[in-house]
Amino acid sequence: MKGIAWSGGQPAGGYEAVVVAFSKLSHAVITDQPPGRALATAAETAAILLQCECGVVYLTGSHSGSVNVAVSYGMNIAPGESYVPGEEIVLQCAASGLPVVASSLVGDDRKGVAAWVKMGMASALCAPLMVGNRTIGAITVLSETLRTFSAADIDLLSAVADQAALAAWKCGGAPSDTALESPSELTDLAQRKIQELSILNSVSEAVSSTLNLERLLELALEQCLYAVDATVGSIMLLDEGTGRLVIKAAKGLMPDVVASASVEVGEGISGWVAEQGQPVLVQDARRDPRFSMRRYRDDITSAMSVPLKARGRVIGVLNASTVEAGKRYGPREMEFLTTVANQAAMAIDNARLYDGLERRSRELTGLLQISEAITSTLDVREVVSLLSGRFLAMANVDASALLAYDSDNARFRCLDGQGLSAKSKKSAYLELALPIANKVLETGAPVIMDVEDCGPRACEVAGAAELTSGVGVPLVAGGKTVGVVALFSLQPRAFTKHELGTLVALGKLAGVALHNAIVYQHKYEIARSLQFQLVPNVPLKADGLEIGHKYSPAREVGGDYYDLIKVVPGKVGVVIADVAGNSVPAAMYTSMGKNVLLAYAVDNESPSDVLKKLNRIACQQTQTEVFISLFYGVFDSATRVFRYACAGHEPPILCRPDGGFEKLHADGLLVGISEGVAFEEKTIALDPGSVLVMFTDGLVDSPAVRGKFGVREIVDIVSPNLLKPPQELADNIYEKLMETAGSRVQDDVALVVLKVL
Repeated sequence: MKGIAWSGGQPAGGYEAVVVAFSKLSHAVITDQPPGRALATAAETAAILLQCECGVVYLTGSHSGSVNVAVSYGMNIAPGESYVPGEEIVLQCAASGLPVVASSLVGDDRKGVAAWVKMGMASALCAPLMVGNRTIGAITVLSETLRTFSAADIDLLSAVADQAALAAWKCGGAPSDTALESPSELTDLAQRKIQELSILNSVSEAVSSTLNLERLLELALEQCLYAVDATVGSIMLLDEGTGRLVIKAAKGLMPDVVASASVEVGEGISGWVAEQGQPVLVQDARRDPRFSMRRYRDDITSAMSVPLKARGRVIGVLNASTVEAGKRYGPREMEFLTTVANQAAMAIDNARLYDGLERRSRELTGLLQISEAITSTLDVREVVSLLSGRFLAMANVDASALLAYDSDNARFRCLDGQGLSAKSKKSAYLELALPIANKVLETGAPVIMDVEDCGPRACEVAGAAELTSGVGVPLVAGGKTVGVVALFSLQPRAFTKHELGTLVALGKLAGVALHNAIVYQHKYEIARSLQFQLVPNVPLKADGLEIGHKYSPAREVGGDYYDLIKVVPGKVGVVIADVAGNSVPAAMYTSMGKNVLLAYAVDNESPSDVLKKLNRIACQQTQTEVFISLFYGVFDSATRVFRYACAGHEPPILCRPDGGFEKLHADGLLVGISEGVAFEEKTIALDPGSVLVMFTDGLVDSPAVRGKFGVREIVDIVSPNLLKPPQELADNIYEKLMETAGSRVQDDVALVVLKVL
């Protein structure tokens, strides 16, 4: 359609080109011009509109099976030549009454083609000249470059051929036995053909202007109804999930009809058209047994239903009706509407593919965002709130209930609900969702149910919120259903396989997130209980000692532990220990070790004996991979003698008033390795003002940012500041650790500072 017509020496493009060119041609045909002038105008018009170098009009000869050149444009062929260039192609077109396309003339051995090739032509398109039901010749356009002529090119040349046939008839070119219409009727026919081509061009431009499916459907319906001068119509598309035809765009129909109209393939006129793939012309809807409507419109005088076809399959149905009194559609209107509908169908199919890709992209992006979000927190409340919101958004529903399943007690409990009234309690959401949840638990798959089938209590809750349908999706973790999310809609919903597949994928992510959050919550509650028991309740002073301490677990609960024990009057035991690990199991064994050591330490002044007994119990009662490093000493306030034993622990640092320091070493394996080991016991006299720093390996083994933190750093902090309170010294040591290692401290840190009075 994008040719160029010349008017007054100026070019015009697109639709304007067609109008100008056909106006010029029609004027030449209708007015009394010298014989052959109109045919020459037709040849010129065809060549220019199709952007070809040459145009030739052929007329059939006096005897059967012959043609002659009548006029030519852009090619030096004198009428009446003894040879006819392209003769066999022209005869084939005239005999069949159908257009003939020759995309490549080189190598084409049909008679007369070689003459075209000698003239420099590469491609040709030929259309018959029809008068009534007879062929009187053909019009051909030739291109010097290879061309693949489109359907629009063929339609355009056929429109020119209609005008050329009328011109040939007026010049006496029609056979005498041909039944002809009046010149005005033929002119009207040609003009109508021009109008149809113009409409097709408008439809093509409109439906190719957007990939937004909703907007495209509106444009397609508008253009299709305009093409046949219809006032009422609709576009129904096949729903891939339900297999039913659903109205997606409508004009002149009541809103309630549009919202609820849905038919099976094979049901009613639209269903029949979709099933058979054939158009239907309806002149009386009430008397057509295939026609069924919820509400008849008596003012509709004629209607057409045509299939929308794309990629060889029916994707929907276009319905067009008129209310103009006395107007009746005929085969020609239905044929034209089918042509327009097929052009619109290809655009709709492309838009649906694009829409599907866009939707899938959004879904995958949403799932990725959900995956990132739910793995960013283990707080049950945050996870539950996030999941409820995402399910509501992705499923496009009006209410939701998220239930967790307790397999030990075989019951559901509601974690969160959204969509009911603000005053609704979790019990209301549980009653609403429980029937669907039980069905999901039974089948292990998504379940779609009408609310009215969910039992009286669920119906009561749903009725108050005007909910009609629901779907339940299993939340799965480790192959087991750990919960169910129930989603409800105000309007009946038919979820497609694709939508259910997306919800199932989300259910798997949500199940893992929910399971991990619940397990973490349980562990956290246990940890809080254990940590409460393990938090040292150390006084600032004991018999002959002033005390400072610091404890920083790497997680919510740790395995480090320290304590002061009243052994006998005047003697106090000091212990610091580290159980391998920093999780709940480590805390459990720490708690056990604390209580066992306390039981053996009371009234027992021998640190080595206490460790020996503790080791025996640890070897018998703990798992083989559980080990405890421990330092335990007993301070006699009367003599200031300190007896101690060590089980593979970091040796404490003793800083004396004279500026010297030493480590308190004693041989001994970790507790829990071997039941029969012995622990070396040593004694040391502590001068007044001496400071003993006891610590776990988290203090000296942490990765450092600006150098390693170790014994030297501890001594440098303590030795010059022996007059400071022990708690201040403990705080200074920990602050220095944070300056050195910062957030890279990955182990529990326990620190006890004793100052001898």
